[in-house]
Amino acid sequence: MAHTDALVAGDGGLLHHAIDEALGARPAVAALVTVTDARATDDDHDDGLRRATVLGVPFLPVWTEGDRAVVGPVVRPGVPGCHRCLGMRRAHAPDRAVARAVLDRSPELYAQPSPLLTAVAATLTARLVAERLTDPDAPAARSMTVIGLRTLDVSTHAFLPDPCCPLCGGLPDDAPTAVPRTLVPRPKARPGLRLRRPDTALLHARLADPETGLVRGVTHTTAAVPLARAPLALPDGGEAEAGLGAGPDRDTATAAALLEGAERYASVRPRARRTVVRAAYADIRDEAVDPRTLGLHPDSHYDVPGFPFRRFAEDRVTEWVWAWSHGRARPVLLPRAYAYFLSADARDPGDRGFVFEVSNGCALGSCAEEAQLHGLLEVAERDAFFTAWYRRSPLDAIDPGSACDRTVPLLVERLTQLTGHRVHLLDATLEQEIPCVVALAVDEDERPGTPRAALAAGAHPDPEQAAVRALMELGPHLSLLAARYPARQERARRLALDPSGITHPADHALAGAAPEFFPRLAFLLEGRPPRAFPEVHRGRRLPRHHDDLTDDLRDLVRRYLDTGFDVLAVDQTTAELAALDLTAVKVVVPGTAPVTYGHLMRRTEGLPRLTGDLSTDPHPFP
Repeated sequence: MAHTDALVAGDGGLLHHAIDEALGARPAVAALVTVTDARATDDDHDDGLRRATVLGVPFLPVWTEGDRAVVGPVVRPGVPGCHRCLGMRRAHAPDRAVARAVLDRSPELYAQPSPLLTAVAATLTARLVAERLTDPDAPAARSMTVIGLRTLDVSTHAFLPDPCCPLCGGLPDDAPTAVPRTLVPRPKARPGLRLRRPDTALLHARLADPETGLVRGVTHTTAAVPLARAPLALPDGGEAEAGLGAGPDRDTATAAALLEGAERYASVRPRARRTVVRAAYADIRDEAVDPRTLGLHPDSHYDVPGFPFRRFAEDRVTEWVWAWSHGRARPVLLPRAYAYFLSADARDPGDRGFVFEVSNGCALGSCAEEAQLHGLLEVAERDAFFTAWYRRSPLDAIDPGSACDRTVPLLVERLTQLTGHRVHLLDATLEQEIPCVVALAVDEDERPGTPRAALAAGAHPDPEQAAVRALMELGPHLSLLAARYPARQERARRLALDPSGITHPADHALAGAAPEFFPRLAFLLEGRPPRAFPEVHRGRRLPRHHDDLTDDLRDLVRRYLDTGFDVLAVDQTTAELAALDLTAVKVVVPGTAPVTYGHLMRRTEGLPRLTGDLSTDPHPFP
């Protein structure tokens, strides 16, 4: 092969000459390299790709942006992972905020050759280009290499192809065949509700990068237990989201945060399939879920000025996605806004959806069965707490010391030692007899500057593991709340006295921490005094251990079907998650009480358990 098979096209500047010289002296596969000493636009890259496509060779763009030179990615016609994907991944990189601000204010600065580009930097960049072209099919081809023009530091940022990319992406149409309809045997290699342990190093390598990852990195702290946070930068904008993970050790917490971040990415908007059904409920009622069974806002709330949702009507058109109904044993249509919680349709700004929705019931798993199991447990946990909250139902106490798993009393003791709060375990199990525990921490000494109360919940087929889950949620929540509360206690009091100011999830826990709020939640402690775990659940038909995870799922689903509820599952698995052998699912159980945030956002209308005189107090659920 000749040394000059790579064609270099560009502006004739310093980078152009250096790359031309480097490729003339080293072997390189046939490719088109476009080079500019200034900023390159998407249109510039599109033109380069079109030329490369005509030539039938890979395309490699090289350009500068302020204080950096950028190489890559290698783009092959018809192969996912192009420069547009890269741009979408980088769109909200937080560490480039200053550069973006400069570009927005003074685009002409980037249109000129970078004054920081030196001969040494150009030579280094050229060598990296030559290395990249020795094997454009290597995994590193789907990455961006950045050279700091001030420091000559080099970093490489891998990225995953974006299925929504206008050039190399393309979502299939949503269809009844896309639902997770078939349950297959999933024998367990070990006890528990996960078929395999997550590979934290692999997840971090594939998901986390400050510029190009689905999550921008992972930060760690210790808040009663190790806690990790993995913030997302959504490629199509939207509200800030992050994955949070707690665990017995840093590695477990990191994996949990990365997986929750990936779950959030899949659940905010449809990224697995293109929504194609747009209709009024009246026209599709035979194959659709009635939105009224999913819980609507109180009717008067829809008339409040600025209320962001619209009143349901049978003839009002909205978008729908396909879900699997375990009760009907067939696919059904579910309003898209119930399946994806930032799903307003840009094509029709008037399609605001009927209700506020969050990620409740969204879960990842190594298979559809595992994801559905964990999504259903989350629905059970939230349903248990909110049913008790709206009905003002006292909950029976559980003796932590009675647990065979000593993790339970040790976590309670650790929280008390760290915060000075007394921790109560409360049984919130509903008629499905899936154990649900509320962990409530109370500052009985009413110390100034200390949260009066905080709570969390957990559900699991094993009652003691339900308690562990609740405590693992409460630990980080209470520790962080206690650290932040002194500076925010006045605002907490204002929110407790005037709940109309509660608009954000953090506001609920903050208001619930104020001493003025405590009388509103004290009813939770008015049940029977502490009893041992077996005594609390005496007479109940609790889920039993199965050697096959699919049998665990069937058991829980049957409990809902037998008590008059359906269980729906929407497949949210994106191409990025499928490449990691992960499945994302949203589980919806019509009739159960959902979690909402914002004083006006509670959803209680149309839910069979929530009738009569219901509490309108803002909840303290974090």
